[in-house]
Formats: sequence, C-alpha cells, structure tokens
Amino acid sequence: MKFLIYAPPYRNSSAGIRVLHRLSEELTKLGCNSFVFTDWPETERLKPYIGDCVVVYPEIIRGNPMGAKNVVRYVLNTPGYLGLCDATYADSELVFVYNKALLPAAQSATSQRIDESRLLEISVIEPWLFKPNPAVEKVYDVVFWVGKGISVAQASLDKINEYMRGKKCLQITYQLPSTREAMALLFQSSREFLTTDDFTAMLPEAKLCGCKATIMTANGPATVEDDVSEHATKWYDTAAIQSFLNICRERFEACAAAA
Repeated sequence: MKFLIYAPPYRNSSAGIRVLHRLSEELTKLGCNSFVFTDWPETERLKPYIGDCVVVYPEIIRGNPMGAKNVVRYVLNTPGYLGLCDATYADSELVFVYNKALLPAAQSATSQRIDESRLLEISVIEPWLFKPNPAVEKVYDVVFWVGKGISVAQASLDKINEYMRGKKCLQITYQLPSTREAMALLFQSSREFLTTDDFTAMLPEAKLCGCKATIMTANGPATVEDDVSEHATKWYDTAAIQSFLNICRERFEACAAAA
C-alpha cells in the first residue's frame, strides 16, 4: 500500500510531529511505500497524483486538502482543540486515536464506532536516551516548559514565579534543547521538571530520567505520580502499527474492489 503522511516538518520539541514521522518510517519497514509530505503550499500541485494513496491527516488539519479518496484521520489531540481544527469528521474517513484517553473525544467526532482496535499508540520516547544517569551532575533545580499550556501559564504566572523563586531554573523552548540527546541530558541533570502542559510527552521523559515531574495548574502545583516504566520497552512494540495496516488494507482494498 501507498501512504502519504500529511505532517508538519520534523521538530524535536513536538511528540505529535515525531509520531507522524515515525509512523511513516515503520510503515516503510513493513513493506509499504510511505512518505511524509511537509511542503503544504505545494498541495495543489500534488493532488492530481494522489490516486489510491492513503492520506493520513492529523487532527490539526481541516478537511481533506489533498482531495484523497482514501483518508485516515489520526487523532493526536482533542478534535476541535481551541477551535483551530475540525470538531467532526466525514463518515468516509477511517479514524484512529493516539491513546486511550482520547477515545471518548474521537468517538464524539465521528458516527463510526471507535474502540480499542482503533488505537495507534506509537512511542517516540527513546529508552536508550531517557533513563537515569548517576554520572551526570544535577545542575538545575527546575527546568520549565510551557508548550500547549500557554493559557494556564499566563493565568498562573505569579504562582510559577513564586514556585521557582530562589531556584536555579532553565526554560525549555521549541528551539532548545536542539536534539533528543540534549533533551535527555537536560532531564538527567535536573531535579524537577515543571510544566503547564498536562498533555506533553516530556512528563514521562523527565520521570524516566529520574526527575520529579510537576504540573502547574490553576490551583497550584500537582506532582505527577504515574508509573512510566512501560515506556522503557514501548518503543519496540510495533503491534499497533501492524494492526493499523491490516485495518487500512481491509477497508480501502474493499472500497477499491466495490468501485
């Protein structure tokens, strides 16, 4: 099968983007002809050549800009999040969901049944990087990330400043750290990771490196107690991608035969 993954350019700081790029890599390993399309201004020029290709859109993309007849909608965040993307999907779209927490939101966006068979959970946390390293000195008391929690950060600025007062802190940005290796080293050299983004992969990444993980909410700081040990092996489990491929074959090959 042929797949086009309609995604933003690769960026270390976005787990969702890394998921889309890794999906293409793993589909290629399974024998598919798959590539990531990031040059969105050139969409119109590519449309005539889509044919039977399966186009995978993340939930941030409105509609079907490629005009594809075989569409997968990959829900990586709540449909209609912040009013920036579609809140509902066409019945013709095959909907998959990144994790169990998003199943109810995805179900509310489509008339098709969304159950655990539609889970497409792809790990982008490298276990050989994100792990404790006792040899690394603890340099920072707190490393801080805003991410998708910008509205909470703006409303809780006084709480954040008070929480970090007197501590040696560093803010993570979309540019820095610039590599995955540098991100792991930063967490290993920090005592605590603080964020206003409660849906960031940096939370388990930090915990895997031995950092305390804290979410700053409107009501104050909340320590993350989740067990993240499964992430140490999840990278190597690609069964969900094989299941995704099987469902796509069944759906779109059947549609082609009926056409």
